[in-house]
Amino acid sequence: MPGLVDTHVHVNEPGRTDWEGFETATRAAAAGWRNDDCRYAFEFDSRDDHLAGFESKLAAARGKLSCRLLDSGAASCRATPASYPNFGNAGVVGFKCFLIHSGVDEFPNVAESDLREAMPELARLGAMLIVHAEVPGPVEAACCNADAGESSSSYETFLRSRPRAAENEAVNLMIRLSRETGCRVHVVHHSSADALPALRTGKEVRLAPYG
Repeated sequence: MPGLVDTHVHVNEPGRTDWEGFETATRAAAAGWRNDDCRYAFEFDSRDDHLAGFESKLAAARGKLSCRLLDSGAASCRATPASYPNFGNAGVVGFKCFLIHSGVDEFPNVAESDLREAMPELARLGAMLIVHAEVPGPVEAACCNADAGESSSSYETFLRSRPRAAENEAVNLMIRLSRETGCRVHVVHHSSADALPALRTGKEVRLAPYG
């Protein structure tokens, strides 16, 4: 088979290497294709104006790679927008954000006000904004309305805690802001079919193509 591309992998090193580190992640990538044809890009979090997060990620990868590491990555868009060119000059090609709590406190979510500050600068740089597109309101409402006797660890409880409205509203928000600012947007691991018509229309008429 041809080599496959996994477009969404989290390598939590340094930090939570027991979740996934560079050694295991790149060995798995290399096992799927020849080493010399395997490329790997990564994401990191840096809310500072300097490149400490990027540099620590590169340092953590040294001596552990089974495939080539691209000189690129995705930084948190919570970094000060004025610092974005510094990341771009270092090889960073994208900036990531969550619209809802990410599950880890060191990568907090952003609000619309944050996006309105960040997206015009990303548009000027030609950088991609990578978005975990769920807004908190529908999720919080669903959790508040949960049956008190329902098991919090059941799969059905989890499904009800993530209503489609959370994604649908987030997608509509990102389409609107993308049109206003010209910032390119990539929505990651989307699951609500309801928003597909809006995404399709957004690709056809917006200022920059969706991923």
